[in-house]
Amino acid sequence: MIRTGAFKHFIGLLLTCWVLGCVLWMRTRLDYNGAYIDEADYLFVGHRLLHDLPWNTHVYVFSSDLPLYMLGYAAQYGDLLGARWWCAVLGLISLGFYYHAVHRVCTQPKVALIATALLAVSACHAFISKFAVYDVICFFWFSAGLSAISLAWYSQALRAQCWMIAASFLFLLSFLSKYIIILEFPLIAFWVLRYRPQLFIALALPCALAMLGYTYWHWSDLQILWKTQVLQSHQKAQHTTWSVLMTQLSYIWPVMLLWMAAAWPLTRKQPMMWFVASCSLALPMMVYHLYSGDLISVYKHMVYPITFAAPMAAYVWVQWYQSTHLHYILLCAISLLSVGLHGLWMVDKMERGYPDHRRVLAHLQPLISANSTVFSEDPYAMRYGLRHQLKPVYLFETGYFDNNGDQKRTKQDVIDAVAEGKFEFIYLDGRSTPLTTQALKEWPLRQHYQLIYAQPYQTSTVMFDSTTGVMQLYQRRGNYTGLYPVPIKDDAP
Repeated sequence: MIRTGAFKHFIGLLLTCWVLGCVLWMRTRLDYNGAYIDEADYLFVGHRLLHDLPWNTHVYVFSSDLPLYMLGYAAQYGDLLGARWWCAVLGLISLGFYYHAVHRVCTQPKVALIATALLAVSACHAFISKFAVYDVICFFWFSAGLSAISLAWYSQALRAQCWMIAASFLFLLSFLSKYIIILEFPLIAFWVLRYRPQLFIALALPCALAMLGYTYWHWSDLQILWKTQVLQSHQKAQHTTWSVLMTQLSYIWPVMLLWMAAAWPLTRKQPMMWFVASCSLALPMMVYHLYSGDLISVYKHMVYPITFAAPMAAYVWVQWYQSTHLHYILLCAISLLSVGLHGLWMVDKMERGYPDHRRVLAHLQPLISANSTVFSEDPYAMRYGLRHQLKPVYLFETGYFDNNGDQKRTKQDVIDAVAEGKFEFIYLDGRSTPLTTQALKEWPLRQHYQLIYAQPYQTSTVMFDSTTGVMQLYQRRGNYTGLYPVPIKDDAP
């Protein structure tokens, strides 16, 4: 027994060092890549909003302007890295809220600690904590809401009502930071209604009324968002149910195996309520992606299944660790080692999920004048990288251009515009509009353009199925000599 106890403490010390090392390695390496597509867009828009410049965000961004203001403000203190540092801080604070919530609910510090460790070393939470987009802001408010609910759960009378109202407003902030979190709200409200019905109104009413008011106020813009981003853009990226499921499991399988192992001892030793609640709250994001066939943002959304599966996984881990049998202690070590290795591997894939445009931008910036026109396959990277030199009205995208005024914005519009030499610079990488890019290289580019920069890239499959390509920058030979130049609104901000 003494030897087993000493061995257990030794393993515990090693695992503690392992988890802390994984957390530091995953979360402090912030300069892993240039701005991803969403980072470039949100930081650009945040910069404009802070300077009172108009931008119609509600028709294509799945949030209010709240996270955009927060990211734009953070970017003022270090640009992209400053925003990523801000997200890293929010991620760490969210872990504190999460630990507090699990500790209050399960009343077992060890379970809360292991659950927090499982979440902290998961690739999904680690990456959104250094990804300058709205996901970690949403999770920050959401975890704070869970913490407030845990305080209300074991409080009485007015104190409980006040904490539940606070949770309602925190959930509202998470909804305003990213709309998709609304999938979790009905189930949380159901469990409150089931076990603390006297607190249901305090939780549901303030948040529901505010969300209805927000929806009513922005109804026309939200309809455009639904039609263009959900029914069109996201539906084009549909995958089979099997491929979506396998992708989801690739991010969460270590924690889910421990979670599944928790079912058997719970049926023998404790009521099943917590396991059933964990199951119901872990599934909404997975079911949404399986139903829609949409793989976009799966690598970020799987943080929610892990969030609700981790406490049950931690419960069975602690049960094993408290055993006097050596093989259970070794199983604990192997499981936590596997979770950490899996997190490190998946974070590395996420960090390589997008081409690094920094060298392309560095080559282009000295060549740009205030009146240059740029035609880009990645308008977000160009718009953000050239924001101090070029107004956005001088930048056009290959996936959304109308050359002849018929409002159809087809592939032929792009080919005709390039064949006429309408733009001073063209950027292509073959990712967003690969067929159009290939058609442009066959002959239209040869008419008026010369290649001035090329950089091969290789990415992981996190964001795109294609993993290799070349970033190419073209410059027009001479001035435009056609009759119909690109129309520019000179008075636009």
